[in-house]
Amino acid sequence: MKTFNKKSCIISLLLYVIPLTIILFTYNNLPASIPRHWDVNGEVDGWMDKSFIYIEVFGMLAFHLVLLFIQRILPDKHGTKNSKLANLMFYYFMPVLTTIIVGASILSIYSKPQIISTIVFIFIGLLFMVIGNYLPKIRHNYWLGIKLPWTLASPINWEKTHRFAGPIWVISGLFIVILGIISIFLDSDVSVFIIIMLIIIFADVLIPSIYSYKQYKIESNN
Repeated sequence: MKTFNKKSCIISLLLYVIPLTIILFTYNNLPASIPRHWDVNGEVDGWMDKSFIYIEVFGMLAFHLVLLFIQRILPDKHGTKNSKLANLMFYYFMPVLTTIIVGASILSIYSKPQIISTIVFIFIGLLFMVIGNYLPKIRHNYWLGIKLPWTLASPINWEKTHRFAGPIWVISGLFIVILGIISIFLDSDVSVFIIIMLIIIFADVLIPSIYSYKQYKIESNN
C-alpha cells in the first residue's frame, strides 16, 4: 500500500517559498522590531527583532518535517492516512499556517489591530469548513476523526456520527468566518466575538458526542 505521497511532499515544501518571498521583499522596509504576540483584541503585546522572522519560518519548517515523518511511520490499516483530509493535515497545514503568521506579523505593522482578530477568525472558520466537508468521508480508524468509545467500537456509529457532524462543522465554520468579517469594521473590544466562537466550537464537540451516544443506546437496545 502506498504510504507516502512524494508529489504532495515536494509541493508542500515548495510552499515555504511564499512566506520567504514575502520576507525578502519587505525586510528592508520593516522596523527593527516587529510584532511577535497579540492580545485578544489584536493589540501587540510582544515584540521581536525582525531577524527572528526567519527563525520562525525555519522552525515551522522543522515541525513540518516532523509531521511528515509521523505520517510515514503511522500504521494505516484502513488507508486513512492517504485520505484528502490527512493529506491536508500532514502536507499543507503547516506551510499555509506559516504564510498566515508571516503575513499577519507584517500586515499588523501597517494596519489597525482588528486585522489580527479578523485573520484568526477567518482561518479557524475556514479550517472548520474544510474539516467538516471531509468528516463524512473518513473511514473507521483509530487516529483521525471523532474518536469516542462508541464510534471506535462500531463502524456504523462512526459513519452516522461523522455524517451528522460534517454539516454542523461546515455551518459553524461559515458563521465564524462571518464573525471575522464583521470584526474588520469594529473599533471596539472583540472579546464577545471570541466567546461566541468558543461556544460554537464547544457545541461542535458536544452535539455530535451526544448524538453518537444516543446512536450507541439505540444499537444496544436492538
